[in-house]
Amino acid sequence: PKIIEQALADVGVTVQLIVRHNTLHEIAAHEISLVPYTTRLSADLDENGVMRPACWNDEPSIDEHVKSRLERWRIAREHGVFVYSLGDETVTRGSCVHPACLAAYRRYLETKYETIDALNASWGTDFAGFGDVQLSTPTDNDEEVAKAQKNYPRWYDRRAFQNYNFAQLCKRFGQAYQAIDPEARTGFEGAGRFETGDDFDLIVRTNGFWSPYSGPGDEVIRSIAPPGFTRSYWMGYSKGTDSVLANYWRMITRGCDSVWWWMWQNVGEWNGLLMPTLSPFPAIRELTKDTQIVRDGLGTLLIHSQMLDDGIALLYSMPSAYAVSLEAGPLYGSYSASHQTWSRLIRELGLQYRYVTARMLRRGEFNSEKYKVLVLARSEALGPAEADVIRRFAQDGGTVIADLRPGIYDHHCKPMPPGGGML
Repeated sequence: PKIIEQALADVGVTVQLIVRHNTLHEIAAHEISLVPYTTRLSADLDENGVMRPACWNDEPSIDEHVKSRLERWRIAREHGVFVYSLGDETVTRGSCVHPACLAAYRRYLETKYETIDALNASWGTDFAGFGDVQLSTPTDNDEEVAKAQKNYPRWYDRRAFQNYNFAQLCKRFGQAYQAIDPEARTGFEGAGRFETGDDFDLIVRTNGFWSPYSGPGDEVIRSIAPPGFTRSYWMGYSKGTDSVLANYWRMITRGCDSVWWWMWQNVGEWNGLLMPTLSPFPAIRELTKDTQIVRDGLGTLLIHSQMLDDGIALLYSMPSAYAVSLEAGPLYGSYSASHQTWSRLIRELGLQYRYVTARMLRRGEFNSEKYKVLVLARSEALGPAEADVIRRFAQDGGTVIADLRPGIYDHHCKPMPPGGGML
């Protein structure tokens, strides 16, 4: 209703996530732009192990599904869209046993290994060619059999493909929305976990926005996202004024270009923006007062500014996020906890850092002249290309700090021989 939109505008709301079209006129009347909730990505499998509603690599079926989402939200383009959402708390990886998906997996493996001999050496198999590659068992979509047999490269490569496969699905949606809106930015929110080994680098390269929950993952996004990449994270889960203010200013001071609140109604334990009378809660009144400077111009200045660091880089290594779960790895704590410890330590020293990724090292995107220190936090899985960059950095005068067991696996999570680690 119009009165609700007026109340939201009065507390500074300029963007609204919607799941239906029925309030577009009321939203437009208050110059509030949209985040259309266009779909919700899932990796549900049917009884045959095939993705529902369609295999992400079954071109005719998935194209028809994307088209149906596009047509449903074409009207939002006429209103004005901030970003197009692919859903909240979505999956961030997926695959299935559909023949098209298995074919895509084989193509992916060929790009990673180049020769079948290299793959066989990694997996301990004897396939004649990439066209012959199969899952350990026909129904083992996640290669859990390989993990149980301690064939970690075969297990990890399936996980890495699932990350890649998800990014390609996001790209498919993004290209569809750009066909009707050339400035469209597509992504998702409330999803992405540092400790589960998401491919933060590839997701950022593929999408136009991403709003995960707060944690070390959003520090990676802060560090590697290009200018104009929309990012934030959801807040609104606590009712205390101090907590509300702390979350808001954490976003602002760590480079977010928007603040996302879930949700405006007062629902259960969540702190809505508005009371049943449609006036703001006391905590919200304090929030709007304390943050008025952001809406008065500081926010625009910060969006167009460059966040500085003190020449300290932390490495995010996707295979390491998986490797730390293997063998004795859990005895040393979680991947996430280690990185959070390094983050707190650096900031308590009054210093600032930036993440770099293993992919950046492999692709020659690591500017070694910019950094003085490279921290390898639980970097247990490193490939030869990353190891070469790290060695050259140290040889050229950089300081490398590794906390535990660096490079004891290669970039496919294959254990290195004792005393023969990558570094």
